[in-house]
Amino acid sequence: SWNGPGIASSQIAFISNRSGSQEVWTMDYDGANPQQRTHLHGIAYSPRISPDGRTLAFMSKVGNGQPQIRLLSLTTNRLLSFPTFKGMTTTPAWSPDGAKLAFAAQMGGPNLEIYTINANGSGLTRLTHSKGFDNLSPTWNPKPPAGSSGQIAFVSSRLGLPQIYTMNADGSNQQRL
Repeated sequence: SWNGPGIASSQIAFISNRSGSQEVWTMDYDGANPQQRTHLHGIAYSPRISPDGRTLAFMSKVGNGQPQIRLLSLTTNRLLSFPTFKGMTTTPAWSPDGAKLAFAAQMGGPNLEIYTINANGSGLTRLTHSKGFDNLSPTWNPKPPAGSSGQIAFVSSRLGLPQIYTMNADGSNQQRL
């Protein structure tokens, strides 16, 4: 049996510039009740709502700074504390239980690597270690294999053209699909 919220309580997060800057908005699943969620007067993109529907992860670039992942409470409509990192952070993805985020980051080098972090900002873990190739757009398997701590798919150009790879949530067992 399903104990989660029904479709009538589902929200869609999207980006719009109708307010004059690229901000995060939400609306009901049927397009009703659009609400501007951010007022950062910068560029926002890649919004992702947590599985419990309470928190929004998105990327934001304000001024000349590097794009960073930010978290917003959808109940209070306020930004939550979340660490910033040297270099760009991009493409946040919630784990199925909402406890972690996977993302790509350019920390300490020119290439994007895949990391995970607890939703409270602790436990940063680097999962990929590619030399000279970008890894990006992680997404969690909503139904990982039995006995697994989770599974993540991502895009990597380690063999030249971008390809889809999978790995365990600890970074082990990286395989090209």
